Amino acid sequence: SYLIENLKPLTNYEFAVRTIDGDLESDYSMAIEYSNVIYPIKQLNMITNNDPSKVTLTWQLPDDASGIRSFNIYYNEQDE
Repeated sequence: SYLIENLKPLTNYEFAVRTIDGDLESDYSMAIEYSNVIYPIKQLNMITNNDPSKVTLTWQLPDDASGIRSFNIYYNEQDE
């Protein structure tokens, strides 16, 4: 195994391995792909409730949501 470090953010990678023995080299293995691209959510919506002190946010997941483990919600008060 080999640890590859310092990958650039928001980048797609492809990895393959081959063996080398002196002047002899094997074919590359089948390539695997890795992406550390984080896709934004789609269609953020706000649903107002009967209680003016509460709102519900809904959204659609990005097309590639396989690595998403959690969400951070940001909000702040705005001056009128």
